[in-house]
Amino acid sequence: MSFDWKEFLNLALFLKGDSKIKYSSEAACRTVVGRAYFTAFCSSRNFARDNQGYKPSYDDEDHKNIRKHYRMVRMYKIAKFLDHLRIWRNMCDYDDVITDAEARNTNILANTAIERAQKVLAELSKSTD
Repeated sequence: MSFDWKEFLNLALFLKGDSKIKYSSEAACRTVVGRAYFTAFCSSRNFARDNQGYKPSYDDEDHKNIRKHYRMVRMYKIAKFLDHLRIWRNMCDYDDVITDAEARNTNILANTAIERAQKVLAELSKSTD
């Protein structure tokens, strides 16, 4: 069944404080995946900027370039986790129906996205020790 995109607005209203608004579990899980991606993306972008000489463009090119940067500095786990998170975020933000067999269960996908974002943060933390 196709995702009802109005669910994102319902979730936004709920998060803003309107507790009478109802939203679906799928809307929440899709949003979780997006927030997990941006946690990992912005944290890794800023770490590379502040510690590795990466010069962000602060536009859509950074999404590709930061993964390339982490491959160049041989921090392959971060690049791989960002790859996965970006793919999942795009599915959750653009696809009416998530057809990828592994991602179809949005609850599992949301949990996996959170785990990957936490792994990115852990890898970055190891690099500052």
